[in-house]
Amino acid sequence: MIATMNLFGSVVPNLNTTFLIDTSGSMYSCLATVREHLSAYLRVHAVDIPNPHQTLLFNLIEFNSNIRRWADRCVFWSHPSVVVADDWLRSLEPKTGTNTLGGLLTTFADTLCQQVVLITDGIPDQEP
Repeated sequence: MIATMNLFGSVVPNLNTTFLIDTSGSMYSCLATVREHLSAYLRVHAVDIPNPHQTLLFNLIEFNSNIRRWADRCVFWSHPSVVVADDWLRSLEPKTGTNTLGGLLTTFADTLCQQVVLITDGIPDQEP
């Protein structure tokens, strides 16, 4: 089943998802739009009370020269967690570097993550 189309394309709605966000300097002109669309997407798919039998998880990770996770691992995709995630999203600012590999390695280190949504406008500037 294919999910809602949005800025990010098709995202399967029933998988634990990590959104990997490029916050390098080249994202300056589009970062506000990314924050807006991602925040809306998170709110649409949030639940009021997590059901232990049908629990979806999510996480947010930003990458530039450094890697910064919103949470240490994927968390329940609930309205309270989305409120906290929104605050974190508003804190994102463009910085230097594009360490895509570091972001991907950090994402894949979380065994709960089933899909990655890579949000970027370019190619890495760091060698593998």
